[in-house]
Formats: sequence, C-alpha cells, structure tokens
Amino acid sequence: MVNQILIGDNPFIGISHLSQERAAEEAKASTDAVMERVLTAAVDAGATGFTFSTHPKILSMFKTLAQNGGADILKRLDYYVLTPYALGYVKQANIGGTVQLALKIMRGLGSSFLDFEKIPSLFLRRELDPFLKVLPRGRVKAVLLHEILTEPIIAFRSWSVLQKLSDYVSDEIGASFGIETRNLGYLHPQAGNWKIPAEYIMTPANPIGYQMAPSRRDCESAISALGRVAKIIAINTLASGASSLSEAAAYLATMRDSLDAVTTASVSPERIGGNVRVLLEALHDGP
Repeated sequence: MVNQILIGDNPFIGISHLSQERAAEEAKASTDAVMERVLTAAVDAGATGFTFSTHPKILSMFKTLAQNGGADILKRLDYYVLTPYALGYVKQANIGGTVQLALKIMRGLGSSFLDFEKIPSLFLRRELDPFLKVLPRGRVKAVLLHEILTEPIIAFRSWSVLQKLSDYVSDEIGASFGIETRNLGYLHPQAGNWKIPAEYIMTPANPIGYQMAPSRRDCESAISALGRVAKIIAINTLASGASSLSEAAAYLATMRDSLDAVTTASVSPERIGGNVRVLLEALHDGP
C-alpha cells in the first residue's frame, strides 16, 4: 500500500535526464524562498516526506529555513536521504583526476582511514553529518545508498559492505537503510532468498519503462516480489516529463499494493500541489 507521497529534489538542483537547458532554468529559479513555498504547498496538499540528495544547495535551504522562521515546515516532513551526491564527485574527478579525488576523500575521513573496514561508515558519516545537524531529530526515516555505489556492490555481492552501512545507519542515526537502483529487474531472482540488508529500495517506475532495466516487465515483476520484503519508493514517475501525470498516476495505481511511497517534483508550488492531489486520489481512492 502506498503510505507516502514524497517531494523529490531534482528540479531544485538542476537534474533533468531529458533537457539540461530546462534543468538549468529550474535550478536557477529554485531560490530558498521558492523551495520553501514548494515544500509548503506539497505538504498542504497531502505530501508527508521529502527525498533529497546530499547536495550543497539542499543543505543551504535547510539552514536558511531553520534560521529564518521556516523551521515549522521542516518539522512537518519525513526525510529520505540519498547519498552520496554522485555528480559532485564526478565534477571533482574531472578537475583534479580520480586519484586526487580519492586522496582528498581519504584525508577527509581522518586518521582512521587505515582501518579499511570502517571506510564505508566513515564516508557515510562525512556525507550526512551536516544535514543531521539541521534536520529535526527523529524525522530522518531512511538513508539510501546512491546507485553509483549500489550497483557495483550488488554486482560483486558484497553483502558485508551493505551490512556495515546498514548497521551504522541503524545504530548511529536511528534510521532505516536502503538502496537506489535502476536495475531492479536483476534483483528479482534473489527475492526468494533476500540477502540485501535494505529495508527500502528506491527505483524508477513509469509507464514507458524509462530507466527500468533490463525491461519494464522485469522491473514490474521485481516490484511485485520485492514489495513483500522491502519498502519500494517509486522515483522518476513521469519519466523526466515523457509521461503525463494522469498516465503516471494510472500506471502507479496498478502496483500500489507493492509500493510504499511515490515521488513527485516541481519548482512550481501550484503544480506540486496539483501533482500530490492527483497521486493521492489515484493511489488511495482508485478502484
């Protein structure tokens, strides 16, 4: 059953998989004040959570809201944190090279980096700490590992790495651990013997099968199976604008018994409110 409608952050930070020009325009328009109005409109319409990447712009917004009278809206949301902000590291690698980036990260982890078993948890703490200092205590519901790390870890079946991350998130943050993947269909064969220590799975789900690998049908089967052992968060529900809201809502309604949450995003307060209401009607009251 779909329990939450979540606000996504892609338009805020300039991410669009179809139009970088549009993405840049949306990011430029997303001032702290605009983002606050979007969050407020979404919550007023019935959204209950915000899923975001550990991007500096989102952190800046949180700090501004906390300091300038916007703390109330922060307290009305649950948070699902996607980390790390992969594009930021890609940009750094392009400038200084991969080796320099790796050395910079290791130095940032402190002297304990020689204990290699602790590296994943130390890296996670480095990414999350600035956000945890600002967000209301107890409202971070889940920390999800970005696909840039999830995919190779799962490919090599490095379950111990995921277990250490899961333990850290549970013990030190008091939140659930999850993964993001665009290859959900490949996890289906493991559903009967679930070894991945993740309570949440974030994955694309849209009518045209965009970013659903190896195929939409495979991903739909995986959502049905894995929805019994994990909480599925559907993202990119409009296929980056290639599907209409009505098409997406009708499609998501067909699998609502297997989904825990659905995301929607916009830089327009009016549009985000309308999106949330349409999704709620389709996913909670539909046939």
